[in-house]
Amino acid sequence: MDDRRVPDDAMNEPENDSAIPEAPTLRDRVLDFLGMKPDTSRRLYALTHAITVAPDAAVNYVLRGELYLERGQFTRAAEDFAAALEIAEKEMRQDTQSLGVLAQTIQDRALTGYETAIRQQKRKVE
Repeated sequence: MDDRRVPDDAMNEPENDSAIPEAPTLRDRVLDFLGMKPDTSRRLYALTHAITVAPDAAVNYVLRGELYLERGQFTRAAEDFAAALEIAEKEMRQDTQSLGVLAQTIQDRALTGYETAIRQQKRKVE
């Protein structure tokens, strides 16, 4: 028997997608964009989608990390800031035309966020 086969009872278990919010309606996105009805779950959905579409854009990780900080999800925030730091560092090495100013700004923001997330995480444990 093949050990990689999914057990029959696993097929009947409900999938847990609670971490991924539902896609917002156009109306909700417009209201959110205008600041009339801000919703962090919609922002999280939009940023997660942006990362899926453009995984090499450090700014998306920084923005989602800041949102995770706002929501008190410090471990996830630290992970996003760490990813942003890695990407921004690569961008700085490759960017010779603008002297890496944008990448440096993103890297600075990611470093600040990372330090905040780690500090908050330690406080939560204590």
